Amino acid sequence: MNKKRYDTDTNTIRSDGKMAFSPQGRAIANKRINAQQLSRIQKKLGTDDTFSDEFKAAFHPKTEYGQILERINLETELDATRKVITALKKYPDDPDCQRILDTMWDKPTMRKKDFPLCPIWRHEHETRQLFASQSRYAFPRVTEQLYLVTIVFDFAENLDQLEDAMIAAHKGMQAAVAHMGRKRHGVMMTGTLEFDLKTFEDLTNEPKSISLLRQLGVAATDAGGWTLTGHFFTRVPHRKVLEDWLRQTYPSSDKHWHRVQFNQVMRNKKLLDQLSKLFSYMNKVPKALFRPPSRKTKGGERDKADELMRRMSAAFYGANMNTYLDQSVIDLDAAIVQWAKFVDRVGPKLMYFSVESSHAQKWYSESEMNYIRMTDADIAADQDQRGDDGMQDGEHKYELHRDHGLLPPFEIMPHLKGRTRDLRSRPLRYDAEWESMTDCSGINPDTHYHDFDRWTVKS
Repeated sequence: MNKKRYDTDTNTIRSDGKMAFSPQGRAIANKRINAQQLSRIQKKLGTDDTFSDEFKAAFHPKTEYGQILERINLETELDATRKVITALKKYPDDPDCQRILDTMWDKPTMRKKDFPLCPIWRHEHETRQLFASQSRYAFPRVTEQLYLVTIVFDFAENLDQLEDAMIAAHKGMQAAVAHMGRKRHGVMMTGTLEFDLKTFEDLTNEPKSISLLRQLGVAATDAGGWTLTGHFFTRVPHRKVLEDWLRQTYPSSDKHWHRVQFNQVMRNKKLLDQLSKLFSYMNKVPKALFRPPSRKTKGGERDKADELMRRMSAAFYGANMNTYLDQSVIDLDAAIVQWAKFVDRVGPKLMYFSVESSHAQKWYSESEMNYIRMTDADIAADQDQRGDDGMQDGEHKYELHRDHGLLPPFEIMPHLKGRTRDLRSRPLRYDAEWESMTDCSGINPDTHYHDFDRWTVKS
C-alpha cells in the first residue's frame, strides 16, 4: 500500500476561504466541509425534529455559525445533546424539563441567557475565553509561563453534595488568587469544573479514585458518586508560589498521585492549536451516562445501563430518594434528566472559573515587550546579565508591572502616584481599550515613541 505524505500544512485558510482559529481547526473543518456525501456532523443532526432548523443551520457549511465546524469533539457533543433532548421529551408533565426543552429549541445564536447545555453556547463562551487569553496573555515569548493546571477537588455522593463542592472549589481558587496578590504576583486562569460519574467499581479499582477517597477519608458507596476536577489554562510567572499553595490546600499523601498538576504548554507546538485543544478538552460528559446506546441492542448494553442507573440512583437523588420516588421508574433517561437539570441549575457561574488578577492586568503586552528590547538595548542587556526578569530572546521569566518601571527597586514610579487605575481581580474578558492603548506593533522608534503610561493612568 502506498502511503500518503502526512499533511503538516500550517496554513489557517479553510477551503471555504474563512480564516480558521488554528491549523488543526482548518484541517477538521475542511474534512467536514468537503465530505462527498453527508458529513458525519450532518448525520448526527439527522432529519427528524430533535434539533430545530436554526440549530441545524449553525452546523451547515453554507450557514456555519462562528466557525463551529472546527470543534474537535463536535460529534460527541451532538450525540450527547440529542440524548439530553430525547430524555427530556419523555417527561411532558415535568415543568423543568419542558422549560429546558423550550430553551434548547430557542434560536441558538440569539440567546438572551447563558445556557451551557447547548454546544453552540459553549462554543461562543470558549471562543471568547480563547480570544481574551490570546489577545492579552498568551503569546509565544511567554510560553514558559503557560500551564494546564489540573486540580482534583473533591468527591460527592450525590448532586446536592456536588453543588456544595463546586462552591467550595470556587472559594478555593479565589483564595489562591488572593494569596498571589499578597505576594505581589500576578496570575491569569480560565477553565472549567468537570464532574465525572463514578461507579462503585470505578471507585474501588481506579488508582486515582482510590487515592482520592483515601486522602479524603471517605469510603466508596454502593451507589458510586461524583469526582470534581478543575482544568485551567494558566499564565503564572511565579509558578512555585502558586503550586505550593495549591498543593498545601489540596494535599495528596500518595507520592505517585498528585491532586494538583502543572503541565507546561509545549514550546515546540503551535500555541493556538494547543489552546484550542485545551478548551475543547473541557467539555467532557460522564461516559456512564452518554456512552450507552439510546435504543435496546442485541448485546443488552441499554438494559445494563438502565440497571446500573437504578443501582446508582442515590448519586442523583440523594440518600432520601426512597421517601418520594419509586425506584422502578429510574433508568438511563431519568439519570440524564437529573444531570441536565443540575447543569441548568448551577449554570456557568459554578461550571466555569476565570480570573485576571490585578497584578496580571499590569503586565506588558507582547508588542510592548518587543518595543523594550528594540529601544532599550542597554536595559535589556543589563538585565540579561543579571537575570532579573529574563529579558533574553524567547524568555520572559519574571513579571514586570507597568507602573513600576524596568529597573529596581520596582516600586511605583513617583509621577504615577495617585494617578493609576484602581485595578481589581476580575473574570477574564477581552478589553479593547487595553489592546488599543498597549499596541505598539509596527512603530518606527526613529520617529515615534510608545507611551507606557497611557493605559496606566486613570481617565
